[in-house]
Amino acid sequence: MVCFWLGLGAFVGILSAPPNGGPIGFVAGAVAGMIVLPWFGAPLGLLGGRWQESLLGSGCGLLSGILVAYFNGSPQRASTASLFLLFGAIVGAALPPLCRFYLRLALHISVQMRPRRTDRPVNSSSSSVSPEGVTNP
Repeated sequence: MVCFWLGLGAFVGILSAPPNGGPIGFVAGAVAGMIVLPWFGAPLGLLGGRWQESLLGSGCGLLSGILVAYFNGSPQRASTASLFLLFGAIVGAALPPLCRFYLRLALHISVQMRPRRTDRPVNSSSSSVSPEGVTNP
């Protein structure tokens, strides 16, 4: 998960770099993103986030950021898209583990609340009749 967020940091850094910075500005933005974003990936990975879900969330966030920036008429479309990409990645990494946790919790509670059977089946191997035909009390 940290490696995924490292790559995501490079991509977000390139998107957030100033457009007139040239190649040095893009590299500086990528390095800055790679310094900052892996620190988000470590706790999200420890909480149970998966990189596949985070990738799906970041893709949806990037698409929605591009659409919002386009229809809003914002001159800084790349920075808006990178912000939505980050929000989508965080939601993609945090929401599915939370849903899995609540699902397991509900399953555990439903198992605990299930009524228990008090009558036990009779064991057929133990008989109250002795081999001589006398019934034991």
